[in-house]
Amino acid sequence: MNPTIVVEVLSPSTEADDRGRKWIQYQQIESLTDYIMVAQNEPFIEHYARQVDGGWHYESCSDLASQLTIQSIACPLSLADVYEKVEFTT
Repeated sequence: MNPTIVVEVLSPSTEADDRGRKWIQYQQIESLTDYIMVAQNEPFIEHYARQVDGGWHYESCSDLASQLTIQSIACPLSLADVYEKVEFTT
């Protein structure tokens, strides 16, 4: 009912909706501090973090050696951990 974080795993059939309509609706949830989109076909994570002024800070990473930090819950998110055991096709 009062999510702090929403994580979407993007697929070809849902990606446009996740980036569009859903994201617009999620921004209206007062408790939401973080919106994370995880690509399934390549190592790529996008992170929107709500700022004190109500705006959103965007960051992304695509290097398996990198990580994002979810400040609201003091949690590092390693791409290597997220994509562990995932085999990407070239």
